Amino acid sequence: MTRRSLRRLLPRWPEIRCALVDTVGELTVRRPPYAPRLADALATIAPATLGRHIAALTDAGPRWRENQQSIAATLRHLHTELTGAGYEVAEQRYGEAPHQINLFATLAGRDTAAPLVEVGAHWDTVEGSPGADDNASGVAGVLEIARVLHGLGPRQRGIRFCLFGEEEEWMTGSGAHVARFTAADEAVEGLIALEMIGFRDPRPGAQRAPLRIPGIFSPPRTGDFIAVIADLRSLPFVNAVQRSARRYVPDLKVYPLK
Repeated sequence: MTRRSLRRLLPRWPEIRCALVDTVGELTVRRPPYAPRLADALATIAPATLGRHIAALTDAGPRWRENQQSIAATLRHLHTELTGAGYEVAEQRYGEAPHQINLFATLAGRDTAAPLVEVGAHWDTVEGSPGADDNASGVAGVLEIARVLHGLGPRQRGIRFCLFGEEEEWMTGSGAHVARFTAADEAVEGLIALEMIGFRDPRPGAQRAPLRIPGIFSPPRTGDFIAVIADLRSLPFVNAVQRSARRYVPDLKVYPLK
């Protein structure tokens, strides 16, 4: 997908962003997250800002292991945006190659003993694709959520924003991250991973599924919804997304796969 597709990617992103930001709020505070300050912060999320992130990530070409120029430009943009939002950026290099790197930014919580909540996306692409939807859209979401929540100050729990390398290589970057915090016995409540969240097609029949089981698995036939995929242990995350969507954007369709 190229930058020419951005007109189709952007129209409902502010709505999706609102639901996702509120989801993180539900998981990291012990009081109802809706407040005037939060509403004002959500209003600052605009398609133009999200489009700027996507353009920065796609202009240099595929973020593939052989394209070192694109990788360097991507990492510069991520560093610049996170530090500009007030974060210190931590790096995890899990290999010798330039593309074998994860970036992290943490918003400290008031309860330092509580497990962290993570919000993440992968920044790499498959070979030959600029990756506007897969997954510059997810990266743009992480950057904007990080910016908005930093402006609101500490939450009850800490939030770690994660930008992973090599998802397209058997999820190597996120796997290295899990191995590290598991070995360190670090408490993490869970991760909300943003993946291909920018594309929408409301035409009937535009959404297809390889298998449909009536009453069990029957996703909508139009591509105008956000899917939330989780295992049973992650049901609180799924429920938080659904509550947030109903609260802020009742016309946004949320389809849970759990």
